Amino acid sequence: MTRPRTTYTTCVALAIHMSPQRALTSRQIAAWFDEHRQTLGFGEVKADWRRCIRQTLSRNQGFELNSLTQTWRLRKHKLPGAANRAIAHMDVARASYPVLQPISKFILAAINPPPAGKGGGSLKTLTKQKLPRDSDNVGMSSPPPPPTFGRNGLATTIHK
Repeated sequence: MTRPRTTYTTCVALAIHMSPQRALTSRQIAAWFDEHRQTLGFGEVKADWRRCIRQTLSRNQGFELNSLTQTWRLRKHKLPGAANRAIAHMDVARASYPVLQPISKFILAAINPPPAGKGGGSLKTLTKQKLPRDSDNVGMSSPPPPPTFGRNGLATTIHK
């Protein structure tokens, strides 16, 4: 059995971070892990991986259970540095890859960032790269700025 590429804490943090609501139930986290464990390097993982995920959720202060909805949320300021770095690399990968890329590319980019130096770069250099904007595309107009709201709660910006 080979050593996994990352920790359970990082896997759970990525699962929650990738969800649209930024919150998942324990069952949804286990399903996400089961679906992506080959990509994560947990191919031949021991049989009690579900117990390891439950322990990670309950013992790590980086995860918070909403007792009303029974969903887990991230507390990024309490997560270990490796999990926060993986989340940051995930965000950079999502911003730089086309939308229709398989999810495994985002996961691999998060847990295996390119090396600093030739061709790759640290998170600092990756975030400084110029990403394409809508205004860079020919024939596309940029969306109007979001409205601003006054003290009375009404929009004060009028779009023409």
